[in-house]
Amino acid sequence: MGKAVELAARFVRSWDDPSGARFAELEVSTGHRRRFARAWRLQDTVEVDLTSNQWTGAGAESRNFVDDFLAWLQSAPLCAGTRLMRLRLRVDWIGHVKHGSIRPATFRLVFVCKSPPSLNASKAAPNDLESLPVIDLGYTRFMGVFNEIMAPEHLGLEFQLDINNLASSIWNREPLEGIEGYEGFAVLKAGSPIAIFFVVLDSGGGGWLGFAGLLPRFRRTRVVAAAARCAVETLDRIGAFPLTIEIEFANRSSLQMAERRCGPAQNFVAVYDCPLHGT
Repeated sequence: MGKAVELAARFVRSWDDPSGARFAELEVSTGHRRRFARAWRLQDTVEVDLTSNQWTGAGAESRNFVDDFLAWLQSAPLCAGTRLMRLRLRVDWIGHVKHGSIRPATFRLVFVCKSPPSLNASKAAPNDLESLPVIDLGYTRFMGVFNEIMAPEHLGLEFQLDINNLASSIWNREPLEGIEGYEGFAVLKAGSPIAIFFVVLDSGGGGWLGFAGLLPRFRRTRVVAAAARCAVETLDRIGAFPLTIEIEFANRSSLQMAERRCGPAQNFVAVYDCPLHGT
């Protein structure tokens, strides 16, 4: 796990984006090695990207790097008053995050689907499904479907925000983890919603899948394949590919499916509550 190495960091420059986000470039030193990283803040969330090639192997240089960097980051002016910190890290850093003294609220592997994945239609139920903007469901209907999908007894959401508050925030399109401007869609079977998903379209092309869920009673059935095909067709139609997807590390079945459809994970994101807490 490496030895203890003193960490020093500073902001090199910062600037504001027309979107309302504040960006900053950081210089981080461990021992005699200097590296650079990009950070941004939007609303109550700060994210730092440590995935460039210069960070290869950096996690092994110091056993306390992640803990020390988070402690420094929390005291930085950019992070004053934030609620969440997102560290985007290289996949080989997973062990350092899992075994660090500061526990993330959640961490997710990040996959990129460069083109719509091919889905085996022969394994799907008859495709009597359609998709429509989630706003067309109406508030009451949306809240009911979202609550049923996100029920803690089904997903074991140990760190999840209150489900009703989360659903209301999404319905009102409030920023979540610094992400805003997302669009929601519902998958309907015979006129009844069975799944919902949200996507943020990038102005430069492609998108980011923020959430996707299927009603519990349809999981582990042939309807899953048909719903997935319907969602993929919708995402392709609105220009969401290449599509970035974040999947909870504990969700093994979804991770395996993503690996089959998209290839190896690109990196991972660890999300920390502020103030930071230990294990």
